[in-house]
Amino acid sequence: MIEIEHIFIALASPLFVFCFVMEKEERRHLLSLLAGFGAALLAGYINSCFTMLFQMTGSEAVQNLTPIVEELLKMFPVLFFAEAFAQNRKQVITVAVEIGLGFAVLENCSYLVTYGSESLLFSIVRGLATGVLHPLCTMIAGIGVCLLYKRKKFATVSFFGFLCTAIMVHGTFNLLIEAEERAYRFWGCLIPLLLTGICILCYKIYRKRNLKQEPE
Repeated sequence: MIEIEHIFIALASPLFVFCFVMEKEERRHLLSLLAGFGAALLAGYINSCFTMLFQMTGSEAVQNLTPIVEELLKMFPVLFFAEAFAQNRKQVITVAVEIGLGFAVLENCSYLVTYGSESLLFSIVRGLATGVLHPLCTMIAGIGVCLLYKRKKFATVSFFGFLCTAIMVHGTFNLLIEAEERAYRFWGCLIPLLLTGICILCYKIYRKRNLKQEPE
């Protein structure tokens, strides 16, 4: 069995090297992906530790533990970036999505290398389901970080609300994917794609309204 650390080193090494070559903006994208890789690596350790500590089965850990641990670990680098470097909300959301992408890439690579793939279709479905879920949930948490960053009234409550929403979406996905009935697993795979489509549509409507309101 290939350990997740080996996959992390193989994926992160070239990104780390080119961080010294790229300009500031491109370096930020690479560092966000590296932060996602690091969050996935740390999540593997923490999930294993808590699973043994609380004597959970694999299914119990996936349904009750991993959504909380993984969303918290992905949220911390987003929060750090928002407080230390962010110039606007768009940067925070972009970094959040990139961290989620990095997390999803390492997790999917680790899963496929460790357990293999039943077929090409399975790999495609996993990529479109889990691969989209993590950026989606981190983006939702990132919106909460934006509200916290603006420091307006009820910002803290809104932040925790968005974070809990991300955890619930992740937990619902895991619950449906672990179900025995094929129909539940089907809807579990559709959830990330449907929610991502809704988010993209809402963002386009928001941008269109803002452009109309801008003075010529």
